[in-house]
Amino acid sequence: MANYKRTVSKLLRSGFVLQEQRCCYECWTSTAHRGTVSFHREGDEASVFKVHSSMPDRPEFDEFNSFYTNNLSRAIEMSKVIG
Repeated sequence: MANYKRTVSKLLRSGFVLQEQRCCYECWTSTAHRGTVSFHREGDEASVFKVHSSMPDRPEFDEFNSFYTNNLSRAIEMSKVIG
């Protein structure tokens, strides 16, 4: 599990903005790309990162495909490609 403060700092440095925040969940969207990184938060820890596009992969079915990773750097790179 990643440290929450370092996770937020790295997302901000990488050009992400907070899109949605609940008590245990956060969703961040890239300003330069259309990729999105979301994760669940448990205290000061961030769980597995979910990477998906802000646009549906198959719009006719409103289908979004997602990828999961434990590494934030990899999640950021994948969000650039997927967006």
